[in-house]
Amino acid sequence: MAFDALKREDFLYQPYYCEENIWHLCHDSQLINSYAVFIASKDDSFPMLNQRAIQNPLVPIYWDYHVVLLVLSEKNQILDFDTTLGFSVDIDTYFSQSFLLPDVDETPLFKLIPA
Repeated sequence: MAFDALKREDFLYQPYYCEENIWHLCHDSQLINSYAVFIASKDDSFPMLNQRAIQNPLVPIYWDYHVVLLVLSEKNQILDFDTTLGFSVDIDTYFSQSFLLPDVDETPLFKLIPA
């Protein structure tokens, strides 16, 4: 599948409802072998870069949690409605450009759930 051809406009989307948006993606037959990735904080929040909810992509936004879709393929892809990096991004790019090297208190936790 050509993941770079996927466009966020082609899927159901509601701002600030990342878990519902990803739930809908989990039911899409073209996105087989996928995992909902829940990203949460050990405390109150964790920082992320390149998020559409903030004007400057290099200024971190602090989420209490966020949910994206991991699609396992030749090029493992993250689908995130809320990133400025593109709707479908290879996993290495997504992680290197979305997360800071935070102090221990701001380190996000990750949980994968089969779609």
